[in-house]
Amino acid sequence: MDHQSGEMRSLVRRAAQDIVDIGLRLIDVKERLPGAFEVWLHCEFDWSARTGWNFIQVAQRFSSANFADAQIAPSALYLLASPSIPESARVEALDRANLGQPITHATAREIIEDHKETPAPKTISRSKYRPPPIRVPSTSRGARANAAFPDSESSCRSAWLVHAEVQSRHVANRGERGVNTIG
Repeated sequence: MDHQSGEMRSLVRRAAQDIVDIGLRLIDVKERLPGAFEVWLHCEFDWSARTGWNFIQVAQRFSSANFADAQIAPSALYLLASPSIPESARVEALDRANLGQPITHATAREIIEDHKETPAPKTISRSKYRPPPIRVPSTSRGARANAAFPDSESSCRSAWLVHAEVQSRHVANRGERGVNTIG
């Protein structure tokens, strides 16, 4: 049993690092697909935007963390990565994990509660403009693409490419009118 417990702890540590790695890759994709990232997430993985942002937030806040000896549950990572959580709570959770204490979701909530009075830094809000999501029936991936784009060749990718083109036209039009396009 001790051997299996040790293997499972190793998998939890690896899961934490894998979540960070996925988030870093998603950041790269997001930069390459301005305006089409959320559609791409849906088409490629059938993930919601929230799921993608959870990975990204973990990567942004824990990319320099060493999970070699840390045992942090994925749900605790997502909770601790939230922008509203004080940095001091994250530091304490990592310190405890590196000292060998498993950080579960419940433990993370307790740590956050202890640091609640510390205000979190304000984050810059994203642009107020959000392109309308492309809604497709929830069937298999290929069927969704064909339903949304009946003339395409089973390509959900076509959905996000079209979405990206519409988004880039919109951004270009806002720029022509002198509207601030930063965001």
